[in-house]
Amino acid sequence: MNGMNHLRNGVIAVIFGVISLGATANEDTEFFIDEALMKGWVEIANAKLALQESSSQEVKAFAHHMIKDHENINAELMKMAREKDVPLTKGDELQERIKPLMFRTRMGEFFDIGYANNQMVAHQQTLRLFQRAAQSTDDDVAAFVKKHLRTMEQHLRMAEQLVAATAETKTDIYQDREGKTYNNHQHLKDLGEDTDQTDNP
Repeated sequence: MNGMNHLRNGVIAVIFGVISLGATANEDTEFFIDEALMKGWVEIANAKLALQESSSQEVKAFAHHMIKDHENINAELMKMAREKDVPLTKGDELQERIKPLMFRTRMGEFFDIGYANNQMVAHQQTLRLFQRAAQSTDDDVAAFVKKHLRTMEQHLRMAEQLVAATAETKTDIYQDREGKTYNNHQHLKDLGEDTDQTDNP
């Protein structure tokens, strides 16, 4: 009897272990879909702003590319969310989550530089999200990431090239995640780095 009890307890433990793992995987899936969708929506909104505010052909071409890619990717994510019955952030809560990620800087001559820097940081974060999700135990998420990871890597390279292109003829401006702009020296000071040698002629 003791042997049977141990066997029964062992089977129960395995079953609960599988259930527990399934719950964790489900939470990971929900997090990835919700987070990736949110980042995609922010990319699209910022790109549309760039099309309105920028006169640079390089910036406009980049923005068009981001809109096209992220609209397609978000459509796939929405389809996956419906199939998996994943609850998504909506309404006021979504607006509050998106607000800190929206691009904000002075308009005019600094727009292109600020937008380029914003995009480089945003795509670094998106690429890290996809790289982590590549290890997902959810086969659908892993397959989705495998399909689009190269695109995310390409987006980061394009953003880095845009930073170089906009910095060639303008003062180097850095924009942090709060939307504050700095010149390069002030940014180093805010990071606590020694700028004595930089400031001295």
